[in-house]
Amino acid sequence: MSRLEVDVKSIQKLIWSRALKARKTLTQFEEQAEKFMKQVVQQGLKSRNEGRRQVEKLIRDVKNLKKSSLYNTACQAKDELEKRVANVQERVFKLLNVPTKEELEKLNRKVDSLSRQFNKKERVSK
Repeated sequence: MSRLEVDVKSIQKLIWSRALKARKTLTQFEEQAEKFMKQVVQQGLKSRNEGRRQVEKLIRDVKNLKKSSLYNTACQAKDELEKRVANVQERVFKLLNVPTKEELEKLNRKVDSLSRQFNKKERVSK
């Protein structure tokens, strides 16, 4: 197993663990919001403004989570992993001699051009 594969796997593990923690926290926020809304509906005692303040507080909490270092670290790790995977894919495709999309499009344009030239010559010769 190469060093790159080890690095990619360790980054994947880090991302999964951090994403799982973030998901658990978001789930807790969702559960709190759901419980709150059930209480408001069941009791019918809280005013509309109080309910709005509570929901806004929950929204602020979720936004703060997104601003947290945990969320930012997970996003950075994901971006780094995507870059590394893209580089590895590119090297593998080069080793396997797989043409790029750009090369295929260039070849298609050339074939189209040659087809048009052939068709013109064919019409002229008739």
